Amino acid sequence: MADEWRLKKRYPMTAWVDLTIKETGAVRRGYVTNISREGVGLYYLGTVGAGQEVNLTLHMLGPGGAEIVESVRGHVVWENQWGGITIMGIKFDQPLGKSAPTILERMNRAEADGGQQFRAAGLSGSIPPPASMV
Repeated sequence: MADEWRLKKRYPMTAWVDLTIKETGAVRRGYVTNISREGVGLYYLGTVGAGQEVNLTLHMLGPGGAEIVESVRGHVVWENQWGGITIMGIKFDQPLGKSAPTILERMNRAEADGGQQFRAAGLSGSIPPPASMV
């Protein structure tokens, strides 16, 4: 299995992220590939640099299409260029807790469902891409 080196269970997640680089204040959009209680994998346009401190504001769909926003802090552990996009791993400063109740609830539900993709309650079908990507 390709992910045998991972120490923490990762969950797929559909969310976009405002990534703010602490040093410069620059804000860019990224997309979550997977998440654990201690870190997140992102696709991102541009580069940040390993070791940089970042703030992440995650945007998720909730019941009836409502937007749910939760924030976490961390630092870039690694990043690589692949196909014109940066893929990166971010370790949270603290494991997810009270500041991310929806993410934790979705992880717990995915665990109970055997690790299935996170789904917003009340949504069916696929989630359309942002208008900027169409």
